[in-house]
Amino acid sequence: MSHTTDTAAPLGSARAFADQARSYEKSRQRTQAIAAWQQAMTADPSNADYPARAGHLKNEIGQPPAAWLPDIDRAIALDAGHANARFDRALYRYVNNDLAGARSDIDVALARQPDSTRFLGARCVIGAASDKRAAALEFCERALRAPDAVSKANALTSQGQALLELGQSANALKAFEAALDTSPRLGRARYGLGLAKIRLGDTVAGGADIAEAQSRLAGAGREFRLP
Repeated sequence: MSHTTDTAAPLGSARAFADQARSYEKSRQRTQAIAAWQQAMTADPSNADYPARAGHLKNEIGQPPAAWLPDIDRAIALDAGHANARFDRALYRYVNNDLAGARSDIDVALARQPDSTRFLGARCVIGAASDKRAAALEFCERALRAPDAVSKANALTSQGQALLELGQSANALKAFEAALDTSPRLGRARYGLGLAKIRLGDTVAGGADIAEAQSRLAGAGREFRLP
């Protein structure tokens, strides 16, 4: 009887902390959300969702990999197929030029959630980077079938990233502009637009777009691989 009482209380606390974290996320209070996710992790160390979410948010606000990557690795250790953790690690490996590792991680994520717009978009970008062939754009085309505006904007942003990887900066610019037409506050698209402008020779306007994206979210450019 005492064993049941001892284990039920921490698990209940973990769920309460997780609910609090989600509430903070809805109001874009990321720092408070991270603290709540960490409290949930302490209360229930066996739940892979908690470190996965904490690590994602730390990355999103621009903390260095040493601060968030251990959380992602912990989530994968708890659940080898954790789609969101694999997605975050795939992007980390991609920007650090570990394209084989990135592809392995994103393929695991897609195996669990094959219709995820973000995962399809990431597979498109990673494939374009590793193969340098336009065939990778098929994954972006699949992502673009998403019905809602935010998902479509993310898919267009991924298409822009993939086109940058293929050296098609003018077409990438159009994709980022289309993404911003659909979702004007999407920081990743604004950052990509800035990169495309810089590669096309407009360094002043490109730098302004990048600065605007980072002013809204410090980690806006975290998914881009720089030459």
